[in-house]
Amino acid sequence: MQTTFVPEVTIGDWLGLAALVLLIVLVIAFGCIAVRSAARRSLRAMLPVGGLILVGIAGLFRLVDAKVSMLSEVRFTPSQVRITSVGRDVVLPLRPGNKVATAGDETVLISGGTRVPLSQLGSWRLDDLVVGSSFLANEFAGRSREASTRAKTR
Repeated sequence: MQTTFVPEVTIGDWLGLAALVLLIVLVIAFGCIAVRSAARRSLRAMLPVGGLILVGIAGLFRLVDAKVSMLSEVRFTPSQVRITSVGRDVVLPLRPGNKVATAGDETVLISGGTRVPLSQLGSWRLDDLVVGSSFLANEFAGRSREASTRAKTR
């Protein structure tokens, strides 16, 4: 039996993502102007300005990545869980030794060497049921234990 949890995304989530992308564009535009202005003075002045702009852009991309992880679809089958997100499709087999960890504002599903973060701020829907990442983590852990029990009885 297949169980699919789709992201529960509100208009506020979309507006927040759009605002972050717009902010990245503005920082890049400001960065180009600031680097060009600093380059007129000297190379020594340009390097710190460019470094600050790059650090700012990297931080904004990290925020976008956190928002995008809220847009992932989580599909459970009897033998695996598939997490499909923007630009990413990961399959985790359900087997003994799978783990769940919490890292900052993310719940991380771990199977072997593969780690998939789910935002703790995200919500997922299955029919009328809306759940958070902790529910999905418990489901992953429970189905992994169930798969190990099935493997022992064979």
